[in-house]
Amino acid sequence: MGLQDNDIVDLYIPEAARRLGVDWVADRLGFADVTIGSSRLQSMLRELVENDDNQGPRRRTAGVAVIVMASDYHTLGAMVLTMQLRRLGISTRLLIGVDFENTLPALRADRFDAVFISASSTKMLAELKIFIKKLRREAGAHTPIVVGGSILETNEDIKTLTGADFATKDPAEALRLCQLRTSRSADERAG
Repeated sequence: MGLQDNDIVDLYIPEAARRLGVDWVADRLGFADVTIGSSRLQSMLRELVENDDNQGPRRRTAGVAVIVMASDYHTLGAMVLTMQLRRLGISTRLLIGVDFENTLPALRADRFDAVFISASSTKMLAELKIFIKKLRREAGAHTPIVVGGSILETNEDIKTLTGADFATKDPAEALRLCQLRTSRSADERAG
């Protein structure tokens, strides 16, 4: 009896990444160790995503952009979130290394039902607030913007400080707050 792919994505990869971070901060691991460990976790996640993509088409119910800003180098959480949302039937576009001007064409081409921004540090609060203000002008007032990620582990009121509609690290809560239905919830209602 082996581990389920969903458990690896939802539990083990995030916990391994968290432990790498703790050991980095405590000076038990060096830069090379953390970089190699993170790279291996991302490779494992990519392999699991490829396996998941080969499971066949799912009914798509909503479209979400998952964004990691150009100034943020922590992408693993956004990759995990993207896979979790896709598993729920959400059509998800992962945009990494985003600055507003270069992302604008993608945001215009695909009208998303919500935008989720993964952020790791309060050092980027001012930049994030400006980005969200521009994003709101472009996407419209009716497109909910959610900030998540390790930035929420601070005692700051991230929602208020950034101008986002919501702030949460829980994908299911983010979808509920944005009033987005998943294929799983649609299937449960139909069955």
